Amino acid sequence: MIKSAQILIYISLLIATPSLTLASIGMGYGTKPAATRTNSGNNIIEPVENESKPDRRTIDTIIIHHSATESGTVESIRRFHVGQRGWDDIGYHYLITPDGIVHAGRDPERIGAHAKGRNLNSLGICLIGTDTFSHAQLKALAQTVAILKHQYPITKIERHHAECPGNGISISNL
Repeated sequence: MIKSAQILIYISLLIATPSLTLASIGMGYGTKPAATRTNSGNNIIEPVENESKPDRRTIDTIIIHHSATESGTVESIRRFHVGQRGWDDIGYHYLITPDGIVHAGRDPERIGAHAKGRNLNSLGICLIGTDTFSHAQLKALAQTVAILKHQYPITKIERHHAECPGNGISISNL
């Protein structure tokens, strides 16, 4: 699982060593992160572990979402998805808060619950917000997409639907 501080380190290493992969430096999916503190003092939340991780076909799509809320945390969205929707975990694989911190959501080895009919071969990234996003969020989104494109054979980056992730993001620039 990727931690936000690791993303910046990885981007620097990737520029210097284009053949580098997340797995080769211990950041690939399947690597269980330790709970850490970020520079802002927020905890990186680990995904709920699940003993049965179904085999996945190739992950070739990233689907971008927004929370449609002014605020939120990984835990508040996880509580909503588990308590209100009845899912076994948060639906998104990554969440990006307005301060630009990338938080781990559902384990990327597990099929998401973020885009009905498109979950099997995709990873879901959710930006906390409604229609416009901070510069830090957009930068973190671009960096996260770049890392995931290097780790997986991504061929498509899609919006969840016409209004999601809002008008504040140009998917074509990712």
